[in-house]
Amino acid sequence: KGGGGGGGSGVVVNSAELEKLKEELHLKEVALLESEGIAEGLKGDVELLKVELDHKEVEGIAAVEKVAAENVVVRKQLEEVLKELQTTKEKLESADMVPMSDYKKAVEDMEQSQKKEAEAEARLKESISTREFLEGEIKDGEAHIEELDAAVQGLEGRIVEIGKEHEDEIQALRTDIGEVQKVADRVVDAEEKSKVNQEKRDFFEARFNEVLKQKKKLHNSLLDLGGKIRVYARIRPISEKEIGNGEREACMYVNEQALSLEANFGSGEDTEEGREVREFEYDSVFGPKSTQEEIFEECSGMMDSCLDGCNSCVFAYGQTGAGKTWTMAGKDDKRENWGLARRFIEYLFHEKEDQKAKGQSEIKVSCEYMEIYCEEIKDLFYAMDNHKNKSAMKNKPKLQTGMDKDGRVIVKNIVTKECETKEEMMKYFNEGNKHRVVHATAMNKESSRSHSVFTIKTSCRNLLAVNKKDQRVKNGKLNIIDLAGSERTAKSEVSGQQLKEANSINESLMNLGIVVSSLSEGEGKYVNYRLSKLTEVMRDSLGGTSKTLMFVNMSPAASNAPETKGSLEYARNMKKITNTVTKSIDSNEVAELKQEIKALKARLAD
Repeated sequence: KGGGGGGGSGVVVNSAELEKLKEELHLKEVALLESEGIAEGLKGDVELLKVELDHKEVEGIAAVEKVAAENVVVRKQLEEVLKELQTTKEKLESADMVPMSDYKKAVEDMEQSQKKEAEAEARLKESISTREFLEGEIKDGEAHIEELDAAVQGLEGRIVEIGKEHEDEIQALRTDIGEVQKVADRVVDAEEKSKVNQEKRDFFEARFNEVLKQKKKLHNSLLDLGGKIRVYARIRPISEKEIGNGEREACMYVNEQALSLEANFGSGEDTEEGREVREFEYDSVFGPKSTQEEIFEECSGMMDSCLDGCNSCVFAYGQTGAGKTWTMAGKDDKRENWGLARRFIEYLFHEKEDQKAKGQSEIKVSCEYMEIYCEEIKDLFYAMDNHKNKSAMKNKPKLQTGMDKDGRVIVKNIVTKECETKEEMMKYFNEGNKHRVVHATAMNKESSRSHSVFTIKTSCRNLLAVNKKDQRVKNGKLNIIDLAGSERTAKSEVSGQQLKEANSINESLMNLGIVVSSLSEGEGKYVNYRLSKLTEVMRDSLGGTSKTLMFVNMSPAASNAPETKGSLEYARNMKKITNTVTKSIDSNEVAELKQEIKALKARLAD
């Protein structure tokens, strides 16, 4: 990083050089501190020696004075004893005869005086001995003082030598400190400028991302208006099993509308030498860290279209184990794991209650749930209601597809559930899921073995019209389709009934691909929707009257790159398809008549 800003010396250092300078400066500062520490330590030793000598000298003088004082006391005691002896002697010499009592007393006094004399002499000898010892100590102390003085002089000389030895280093250190400080000041200035520039960059990046989101939103709205099928791509996180197998990531998130794939795009075998990296652009791209909430935010408009009377469809396509069911349904354990279906239900009933509270409209809601298993359409709600009744399950109604006057696919004899609350529809959806065919394979521990279609139907009556006859009813439909994943049986390692399921899934997806290919080639091309039950059910979603949104789900693992490439190319063809979006709007009278007919049919069925 450049030094930037002022200074005149033109010194430019990068971060590594600056760190090296700082390290050298630190080492020299340590050396300086050590030198100064040695000098201060020597001075301290000298001072301690002087204090010790002064202390010993004072102690010696005090001891001598004490001995002298004791000698004076002893001498006085001896003089008193001598006086007493002299007095006793004089008395004895002057008297011819003395009383016995005086004699005894004189003898006792003499003995006492002699005893005191002996004690005094002993103490005197002890004092003399102590004095001689102290005189010897003083001589030794004086000799030690002379040695210490010599040591002090040697230390003072050494201090001077050390000062001279480190004087050049100290000066060099001070010069280096000044230079480094100048560089550091320039670095700080550059860092401040870099921080300001980073803040500006973050601001403009945020603005750019916001503009990009608005552009994407307008782009998707334009596609909706033009009937174009929107395609969103989602890359799942790499799994623990794939990490354990040493897998690398070949499919990577680039930005909100692009991803890259490293694969063999030629016609030869998938070899490492033949691989290259290509980018693919879609209407939205979601990386491995994307949340269920973020996915729904991009798709919530599909429910708005349904409430507006449109035929709408969201479906997920991709390899088995790529995350399609997770995107469409998610898990019911906690809200953050909810997929699109559960979030659409929540959003729908929130709008229903909100518009009712505002007096804008009255919304009636119903739902249907079916799966296509081995080319047979099965009613999941019928199975939910009758799975314990063997006779009913054996003689279940045959489901047939058809088209209504608005060009929408209908399924005859399917069970429709009217719903008043979010909880009621959630319950139906969760219970219906329990009757889907799911098995574990080598590729996916919960592999969907059928295509599922959960349909939400809405009837929205406008309450703002003054006259009841002027009220209009918008009839909307939203299909949420979770396609079974394409699979290579060599990878999924299935056999028996599961092998039959896999072949049926692959065949139906191949037929769907034929329909998509025909539609992508433009007008005038004949499209055979009767190739499979799946293409029949999706007829109005592909080239029909529906607003359609496709999710292409992918594994990031390199071992799945060939399947990912196929999914991406499939999605690219899907972007070429244009639907003719229409709304289903009835007058109030027609809506009421339809409701009466529906009620009569229900009574006839009972």
